[in-house]
Amino acid sequence: MIFIFLIFLLAALVQVFFYLIIFGKLTAYKSVKKENMQLPPVSVVVCARNEAANLSAHLAGLCTQDYPEYEVMVVNDASSDETNDLLHEFMKKYPQLTTVDVVNGKNKLKGKKNALTTGIDRAKYDLILVTDSDCKPAGNYWISSMVEELSNGTEIVLGYSPYTKEGSGSWLNMFIRYDTFITATQYLSLAISGHPYMGVGRNMIYKKSLFQSVDPYKNKENLLSGDDDLFINKASKSENTRIELDKSSFMYSVPKGSWSEFFTQKKRHITTGSHYNTKSKFILGSLFISHVIFYLSFFTLLIGGYSFWWLLAIFGLRLTIQYVIFSSLMNKLSVKDLLILTPVLDFFYVLFYIILATSNIFNKRTEWILSQIFL
Repeated sequence: MIFIFLIFLLAALVQVFFYLIIFGKLTAYKSVKKENMQLPPVSVVVCARNEAANLSAHLAGLCTQDYPEYEVMVVNDASSDETNDLLHEFMKKYPQLTTVDVVNGKNKLKGKKNALTTGIDRAKYDLILVTDSDCKPAGNYWISSMVEELSNGTEIVLGYSPYTKEGSGSWLNMFIRYDTFITATQYLSLAISGHPYMGVGRNMIYKKSLFQSVDPYKNKENLLSGDDDLFINKASKSENTRIELDKSSFMYSVPKGSWSEFFTQKKRHITTGSHYNTKSKFILGSLFISHVIFYLSFFTLLIGGYSFWWLLAIFGLRLTIQYVIFSSLMNKLSVKDLLILTPVLDFFYVLFYIILATSNIFNKRTEWILSQIFL
């Protein structure tokens, strides 16, 4: 038992290190607004496949930004619904709106990568601000907030894209928002710690020239996901990447409505992680493995009758530090209502990803287990 206890202690120390040293930096981070900054022109690129309903609801918000010079380019990715007709109607009303059509099979790129690459190639300006058709900006200063983080040497600005709270907040809704909060905490904290590794395609800005120079999808053409984080993982460096956390820069999105949809979405996302660079995989692996081992060793020791007070002291210390850090970060990232449920959400977060990681081996069985646990 002493060996398992030492493993438990080590896992707790790794977790505390990440909370205090890595995530703690994000609690103190403040965006620096630049006075009298000359705002450069921007191309907002939105990829859409059969998204007529979402474009109808959200496109106006992109086309009415308070910004001196920008275009909104919607890449119509072989849509078979009313997307094309809707875009032509919107173009009559909003002169900054442009479109480009993508035909499947034109190149080797799969999924959204093909549409995104086409849109960036056709964009008028060097600054590319990307989002999705189901996203709604926090307000009319979204573009300016993201651009204001650009400075000498900065080529990438990573934004934040929370999911909306639906109604009183179902368990699914809370878990999706917690998962998004954890992901954002990790990539934003590591970015300001000098180790940027990913961003989300719903809200980030970068230079067209940088995207084209790094060839982000080389040897990864067949991957259906990774249009955003594969590029960031390859192109970002401590000196060329910044983050933006002003709430006017947030880009909101509606979460999935069922566990099966969310599970499928996350399965697609985690396939990209194996293609990260070695440094990123080591950091993220250390964080996740310590998280899993912390709970597994804790329950093993508890069931085995190891000293309860020692277990309680270490578990309580880690939980207290997590709670203090998350209290600040959840307020900063607009999910403060989840704080009280952090201990429960944290445990189910680990359980969810254990199930997710094994899903390719026992696909149908793990999806059934997931539905029984979380529904």
